[in-house]
Amino acid sequence: MTNYLDIEKRQHVMVLLDLGWTCRRIERETEGRRETISRYDRVRSSKAAKMFPGSSPPARSAAAPYRDLILEKLTMGIVALGNPSR
Repeated sequence: MTNYLDIEKRQHVMVLLDLGWTCRRIERETEGRRETISRYDRVRSSKAAKMFPGSSPPARSAAAPYRDLILEKLTMGIVALGNPSR
């Protein structure tokens, strides 16, 4: 058997992991290898963002710090077209 599961079986494994099933039990249910299931569990667990209490999430774009200024200029009807450095 290979070290990966098809999408349907992978989603099934993820749901069972979320329900708290053990890797051995999921192995019996899905016929996937326990090592593969535990790898999916590690990947699933590592995606959680590590944030400190009171901190805000990181900005999603380079324009995020200028959000207020951009909104102000839009309400004034000012719209930038193209790249000003050209």
